[in-house]
Amino acid sequence: MKLVIDTNRLAAALIKSSVTREIILSDKFDLYSPDYILTEIDKNRDFLIKKAKITKKEFEEILLTLLNHIHLIPFEEFESKLRFYLESTNKNKSIEIAERGYQHLLKFHTTEKRVKYMLSKLQEKL
Repeated sequence: MKLVIDTNRLAAALIKSSVTREIILSDKFDLYSPDYILTEIDKNRDFLIKKAKITKKEFEEILLTLLNHIHLIPFEEFESKLRFYLESTNKNKSIEIAERGYQHLLKFHTTEKRVKYMLSKLQEKL
């Protein structure tokens, strides 16, 4: 099964050995993430190390192990598709897709505040 993993799930797996870490390390899933997940992890590296109560070396080892199970997709590979749906000629379809995605995130993954934050970060990339 193909799944997209966000920074929060990777951060959770870095902080402690948990179900999230087991899922990432499992061969049952093909996990994908935009490559900017690395930037987000790097920005929070010190916080994550402190929260996990591990050394920098241990952090790097865990991170590399987890990343070996995640397909990192360069932003450029999906940027054109994203731009296509954000163009005014595709506005109705874009709104429909965004609304479905927004409702899915709210229902299954995260809080409304986090969804708004993630969407704002995506807009910054464009």
